[in-house]
Amino acid sequence: MTPTVSFRYRPDFADEKWGYFETARLADGREYQYDRFRSADQGSVVGATPTGRSEAMSFSLANLFQMKYGSAEEKTEKKFDLLKANFSTAVDFKRDSLRWSDLTGSFGTSLPSSLFGPIESIGLDFSTVHSFYEREGTRAQNRFFWERDGGAWYAPLDLLRASGSVDFSIGAETVSDLLRFSSGQEQIKSGDSTQARGTLLLPEPPGTMKTEIEDDLPPLPQSPEAQGPETFIDMPVRMSFNLRHSRDYVSDSKITTLGTTVTSQLTPLWGFDFNYYFDLERRIAQNASVSITRDLHCWEAQLSWSPVGYSPGYYLRIGLKSPQLRDVKIERNQGGNIRGF
Repeated sequence: MTPTVSFRYRPDFADEKWGYFETARLADGREYQYDRFRSADQGSVVGATPTGRSEAMSFSLANLFQMKYGSAEEKTEKKFDLLKANFSTAVDFKRDSLRWSDLTGSFGTSLPSSLFGPIESIGLDFSTVHSFYEREGTRAQNRFFWERDGGAWYAPLDLLRASGSVDFSIGAETVSDLLRFSSGQEQIKSGDSTQARGTLLLPEPPGTMKTEIEDDLPPLPQSPEAQGPETFIDMPVRMSFNLRHSRDYVSDSKITTLGTTVTSQLTPLWGFDFNYYFDLERRIAQNASVSITRDLHCWEAQLSWSPVGYSPGYYLRIGLKSPQLRDVKIERNQGGNIRGF
């Protein structure tokens, strides 16, 4: 258990001695006080100058539950995090009402890798936001929730929002391993032919004939860069999935999304990434993007395309791989905010 207590003081910047606010007299005689450091075009970036004096004390409690496992004979020992549970809130002594901030809680656990075949890891996360005060509609009242009529001792706080998510990833050196095929080491002998299990043999096209000279020739050498997966099932692949559900009890709304990420190395020079997020409540695609990379020796090319979602568009970059020469590049972009452009 790790408790933390902190104190924060903020003066009232609306006071004239700070010079952040000025008063202007309008043409009709009215006076208007405005913030000198906020404008309509900078409101979302700079923000407004905070007003009101604040003397707040924050409280947080972090809990970590661990487990040790290993072998007594081999004298090996490893630590594993079973559960993390964190809570935080604050109280502002200068407020005239609603002094206590919402109580936030987060819980998380993960299972060790390689538990269930190709599944590499599993993570579970859950978070809550509770209020100390009773609400009428969407507005909080200056009355503690446990003091309400019909209140129960086992429910002293009002649940405002809750969300949970499940994450797990699947990885395999080859697609055949993911599909529970053998690695090709086992052989099936049928007559005079030898075939690797899990390998698809295609018939030779008509008119193709091997001569004795071709059979005696050694195979052509391949450069290390040209060597790669010969078939689709030989490619390495990694997939991750995220299922998230959140519920807002104040506005009576909920969101359920399913996210998928697929990463594969098509060849030693070609890489592929695919991301897809789907809203299960509204049954629409929230976001989808495809990224393809190509190794060009000292250079590299990258193409990112997002057909739907928050920022549809594409981004193309061809540049040097050296970290010191990353600015030597050619870029093309059209559409939304992809890669920050």
